[in-house]
Amino acid sequence: KNIRTAIIGAGYRGRYLITLLQKINLFDIIAVSDISPNLSEIISQLFAGEKIPKIYNSGTDDYRRMLNENLSLIHISEPTRRV
Repeated sequence: KNIRTAIIGAGYRGRYLITLLQKINLFDIIAVSDISPNLSEIISQLFAGEKIPKIYNSGTDDYRRMLNENLSLIHISEPTRRV
């Protein structure tokens, strides 16, 4: 059984993590949350030809809705400080 995974943060670190997890057949990326208005476009590019995960980007607290998914792993890929 694959690990149902969610990613919080789709900036540089988050996108890199997604590409790494896609290479490991053990992980199913179920959902991605980020405040970027371009999240749908970013995820569509990363998952070209694959099942696209649910996208949560309707505000800074939308990740909380994502937590209602049936998840095994949540990876937080946010910078330690805002620039």
